[in-house]
Amino acid sequence: MNEASKRQRLVASREAGIGIFELVVLFVLLLVCASVVRTAASWLFDEPLSHLAWAGATVALYASAFAMIGIAGAVREGRVRKGGVVSSAPAPTRRDVELRSPDGSEQLVLSLAVDPEQSEGGRLLAASLHTAAVSSTLREAWFDASAIAQFLAELAELERTGSGSATLRSHEFDSSPSGLAIELSARDPLGHISLRTELAEIRDADSDSPSARTSVRFDLDPTPLSTSLRALRSLLS
Repeated sequence: MNEASKRQRLVASREAGIGIFELVVLFVLLLVCASVVRTAASWLFDEPLSHLAWAGATVALYASAFAMIGIAGAVREGRVRKGGVVSSAPAPTRRDVELRSPDGSEQLVLSLAVDPEQSEGGRLLAASLHTAAVSSTLREAWFDASAIAQFLAELAELERTGSGSATLRSHEFDSSPSGLAIELSARDPLGHISLRTELAEIRDADSDSPSARTSVRFDLDPTPLSTSLRALRSLLS
């Protein structure tokens, strides 16, 4: 199992839901609250009414607890909107960044494989590459925080000076059977940029070697370029 898969499994375990400890604590708190309600009811009402008030309050407490558990589960699954309305459709968790050629025939799309808050020390990204000749998809590639920081610094210098290049490679790209490398290079002082990308993917789960390494180079469309680069920085930051 590669490093990215280990990180993804760790993330999944953190998103499993409310644990046993939380349920035990909630149950104890409910017992305490029920006891307080019963004591207060015995002071305020006669014995028949106090029992009725205690029973009603206990039912209300447990109903509220189960409602909170349901809401917490919905939040963890991304099904609760900011307004508090639960939607049956999962909220989108991927932000796509598209880098494409002027005619749109060549494009690289990058997206988050997991929520950035759940990926410590870097980013787990997915990628898809499409040209007239090839089409390839990478489910996940891990990028270390140090590599991202260096790439963002190189990208800022490239945009400022209109020269040089910015390179980003996934963890152990040269030795790993799957991964992604991208290089943005200035073509001229006017701000035109070209993209070279190399993508490797294991399509056979039982194989230790990638099916192929796809390498493509193309010029980026200058019209949405500033927006695309801003989205790329946001994706990695």
